[in-house]
Amino acid sequence: MNVKRVFGAVVLLCGASVLGLTVLMAANPRQSPTSVSSGVDANSASQRADTQSQGQTPERKLAEIEGIWRDWMKRNGVEKSAMSLSKGGDILKSAGVGREPDRAYPLASLSKAITAICLNEVLSAHEFDWSSTIGELAAVLSQENITPAKEMKSLTLAEFARHKSGLPRIVHQRKTALRKSNLPPQGAMTRAALSVPENFGKRGDFLYSNANYAVLGSVAAALTGKSYGDTCKEEVLAPIGIKDAVADMRGGYGGWSMSSDDYARFASHWFELEKVNARQFAKGGMPIRGSYGFGSGITTRENGRYYSHFGKWTNAGPRKQNVGALFLVAPDGIAFVASWQGSRDYDIYHDLKNKVMAALAQ
Repeated sequence: MNVKRVFGAVVLLCGASVLGLTVLMAANPRQSPTSVSSGVDANSASQRADTQSQGQTPERKLAEIEGIWRDWMKRNGVEKSAMSLSKGGDILKSAGVGREPDRAYPLASLSKAITAICLNEVLSAHEFDWSSTIGELAAVLSQENITPAKEMKSLTLAEFARHKSGLPRIVHQRKTALRKSNLPPQGAMTRAALSVPENFGKRGDFLYSNANYAVLGSVAAALTGKSYGDTCKEEVLAPIGIKDAVADMRGGYGGWSMSSDDYARFASHWFELEKVNARQFAKGGMPIRGSYGFGSGITTRENGRYYSHFGKWTNAGPRKQNVGALFLVAPDGIAFVASWQGSRDYDIYHDLKNKVMAALAQ
């Protein structure tokens, strides 16, 4: 497909808490040809891959970032975590403690970046773009049994991508909050978001809602006539060699399971700044500004822009897993990804992000 890509993005907002996430693991995790998994013990990190980018990342910096991650684990009582560093789709370094960096684990709201990039690729092959409205897409959405209310038809895809559609944090199906049904499948959330009056909020103001990315995921599936998971695998994952990612029914807004190695490959490939700053801006209406877009936030420093997102599922009950994840892409294209077991306060996320960001800036 024509590879027009764009990523708008800005301030990072985090994934919503959830009850009852179904954890899907890849049955046969892929061993990276450029890394050596440290496994459960994690005393050995992967060797750095040769890259075709400008120069090579100093091993000293990679070791420092791994040390930051290990120290962060100890200080915050994180017992199981994996981390990976990548540039240009190649693994520079990976390590794991209690889990392997080449095995898939839930990533929660890190799924949103996959959805945005996937839809951008799909749009480039159709007459629609990010300025297209839900009304213009109504016939397409009908294929997914989705009928938008007239109040929602003027909203653009860009407004959903930026969390400026007015949809609430907790979407309602008539009088019942969908969160009470474990955050439903993508299609069910989209139908409620676009048809139930209780969900029609003030557009234009930033309000983080998982439903925005359920809508975008549903549009991607409707345009291709395939499932959301198959669509995004074909559009953005398979082309860069990622084979073991799995999306559950919540995929568009938080259902992907992927190894830290593979997500680092994904982020370092698709968030390469030369690609972000060019391509489809005029057509897509998604310049790099505002508070949020393309499933990532943005932090501007003297050396450039950093793209990032947090992922968090908080579940009640002993059989329901709590998970956390973080991705960060530096101005030079290096991506850092970590996933871990356990639901943590967001100040812990910021602690890890800020320390890694400082190390990458050196």
